[in-house]
Order: sequence, then structure tokens, then C-alpha cells
Amino acid sequence: MFSIISPQNILLFLAAYLPFEPFLLKLCPDALYVVARYLPELLIYGLVIYVGILLWQKKIQYRSSPLVIPFVLLLCVASSSMIVNQTPLEVGLLGIRQMIRFLLVYFIVMLLAPSRAFIQKFLVILFSVALFQGLLGIAQSFIGTSLDTFLIPSAAKSFAGYQLTQGVQQFWEAGQRVTGTLGRYDQLGIFLGMILLIIAALLYENSKIQNVKKAIIHNSYFIILAIALLPSFLLSYSRAAWFGTLLGLFVTGYIINKDKKILYAGLTFLCLGMAYIGYSTVSGKYLIDVPNQNLAQRFFEAFSYERWKGEYDGLGRLYFAVHTPATVVASSPLVGVGPGSYGGGAVAALHYTVKYDELGLPFGIYGTDGYIDNNWFSLWGELGTLGLILYFFLIAFIFIEARQLYRYSEDPLTRSLALAGMGIIVAVSFQALLATYFEVRTVGFYLWLIAGIVASQKISNKQFPISN
Repeated sequence: MFSIISPQNILLFLAAYLPFEPFLLKLCPDALYVVARYLPELLIYGLVIYVGILLWQKKIQYRSSPLVIPFVLLLCVASSSMIVNQTPLEVGLLGIRQMIRFLLVYFIVMLLAPSRAFIQKFLVILFSVALFQGLLGIAQSFIGTSLDTFLIPSAAKSFAGYQLTQGVQQFWEAGQRVTGTLGRYDQLGIFLGMILLIIAALLYENSKIQNVKKAIIHNSYFIILAIALLPSFLLSYSRAAWFGTLLGLFVTGYIINKDKKILYAGLTFLCLGMAYIGYSTVSGKYLIDVPNQNLAQRFFEAFSYERWKGEYDGLGRLYFAVHTPATVVASSPLVGVGPGSYGGGAVAALHYTVKYDELGLPFGIYGTDGYIDNNWFSLWGELGTLGLILYFFLIAFIFIEARQLYRYSEDPLTRSLALAGMGIIVAVSFQALLATYFEVRTVGFYLWLIAGIVASQKISNKQFPISN
């Protein structure tokens, strides 16, 4: 029994469960909804307590990490911001929770130092879940309305004045943007993009195996999996997923591995894109987001003047990209306006409009939602420049850990995960400019879990021990 509920198995359960959570919650009775909604988070807190007890009893060894100091300082800045801004306790604590709940997974995994068998099981689970989601997405594009209605959780859920889930409003044509069981098209796209970056890393490292026959056999599996996932990745119509994954692939393929094919492919794509914008009658500065678009229109609409103008005038992401530094940060440059008070999931869930009203700003995008669709600027607004710098250090340090592990390790699987980790860190860091993805379960959890695995593998290699 205890082996079944071991910390490692709980982490594997969460890795398998979270991509299905939005759909399963849709089927959950209202009486159990609150428990079901917060069960994954409670499991994470339980693991924190469990690891703390193991450290106290000296059953596991304390392992130092370069993330400890910026993490502690981040909590200090958040607490100071609460005091300076007289943020209500429940608002501030929920805001801090929103920032660190998945970051805690890093420390859990790093301290538990999971075995190679755990890593292999984790990858098998990820690939299996991704394959199911990819095939479901393809089916969704063909079936359309009936499957969309079945999968997408459209109903908002609240409890005691706290918004548990907003519900997904389908503003696109049926079957056009596939979601799988993740509820939103962008979450499916980003999840599949993570898996594609892991596959790319495995392909790079397997190609270096001297046993050519073994390398070909291994790579054939991964190539087939990538081909199966690519349609749903594209059909998600998520530009955040597309651009982030391409950027991650550029860093891991060209910057790290000096693969000129990646550079040539990127330059070719750039030239074709410029030609498309210059000569096509359906693109350029007049493209706007409409319910029915083809892939090319969806991609190039991101660069449309009309779209950017609409985002600003319609109180979208661009409006708050301008007013966060000009208005919010300017009002409190060092420690921000308080955790849970601006731009993120906590302020939206609590409908806490106080700081928006004080600063004369609309309540998030469209003036109603609280979110500002930019995780970095949400952090900047809530915790000020000090908090933003500290969070950037957290992200930078996990990239450095992955880079060092990739540089010194001789094990192909370890090197693959380190390389994939670098790509995923770059991708998610970029995607966080487009929405609050650090807070999203199907993004933040995997980011910090993979970072924790990388850190534990780095510490285990005595060639380059970690020190604060």
C-alpha cells in the first residue's frame, strides 16, 4: 500500500492526471467539485510536508540549490509588498500561492532525487498521454460540434465568492481549434509542444549513439510519435504554442547543437513569411482574428497592424503591456501593488478590483476578466522590479542547471532530458508573455517537474556539485 502512494508515484499520478483534469472536472458533481479541483494542489502541499519530515528525520540528505536564495528573497519581497500595500491577508496569500505552488514541485523532486526508473516511467506517461491527446485532437477536427460540446468545459464554477474556474467560451468555429481534454486550444498546443521538444532532444542524442542499428530503431518510434502529434499541435491554432516551440527548437537545435539545418529552415521560413505578407491579399496589416481562419492567416495575423490596434483599443494584452510599466509599476516601482492584486489568476478568481480602481485602469482584458494575459508583467505589477528580477533569476538558474548537466553528462537519456529542459524553459518563458502560463497546471507543473529532475541529476553527478 505504501509503495503505491509513494511520493514518486504521486508525482507520476499528477503527470498523468492533469491533462485530463478540465474534462474530468466537467463531469464532477457540484458537491465534490471543490475537493476535486484542489486535490492535485493538496497532494503537492502534502509532498512538501512529507519531504520536510524526511529531512527533519535525516532520512534524506539536504541538497543545496542555487534557487534557494532567490526563492526565499521572492517570498520576502511578496510579504513586504503585502505590508506596504496593506493587501488583505487572504488576497496576498492566494496571490503568493498562485506564484509558487508549482515551483514547490522543483524542490520536492530535487530533494527526493528520483531514480532513472522514475524518469523512464515519467517519459512513458507523457508520451502515452500526448499520443491520446493528439489522436483525440484529430478526431475533434473531423467530428466538430458534438465532440467540442462534449469536451470543452463551458460552465464557470464558484464557491463562497471565489471563482474556481472561469469556463471556456468557444469563440471559434466548431472543430477548427482542437482542445483535447485540456479545455483550451492553447493549453493543448503548449502541452504537445513540450512533448515535441522532448522528442527532438531524444532524436538529437540518439543520433550520437555509435550503434547505428539501435539508434535507427529508437528514433523510428520517436519520429512516428512526432508525426502523430504534429496535426493536433498545428490544429490547436495556438500561436503561443507555435512560436514558443519554434524558439525552443532554435535554441536547442542551433544555439546548443550548432545544427545549421535549423538555421537554414528558419531563414527559409522567414523569407517565405515575408513574401506572404508582402504579396498575399489575405494577410498583411489588415488581418484580424476571426472564427474561421486557415493556418497561414492565423500565424501571420500575429504581425498584423490591425490586430495590434484592436488589442490596444479593445483593452487586450497590448493595452496592459503599455500600462503595466507606465501606470502600475510607476506607482510602486520596487515592490509592486501587492500579490493577488494585479493581472494574475488570484485577482481574477477573487474579483479584487481595488488596485485597478485606484490606478484608473479597467479590470483586466476586456475590462472584466482581471487577467492581463502576460505572466511576466503580472509579476512585475504585483511584486515590482525586485520581484520580477528574482523570478527571472529562478528561471535563469534552472536553464543554467540544464545547460551544465547537458555539457558534462555522458548518459544519453540524461542529456536528452537536459536538452529538452532548456528548450521547454525558453518556450514557456516566451509563452508567459502571452498569458499567465506559469500558473497553468498543464504548463507550470511540467516545467518545474522537469527542472527538478534535471537538478537532481546534476547534483548526483559529482563532477559539478551545486552550491548556493
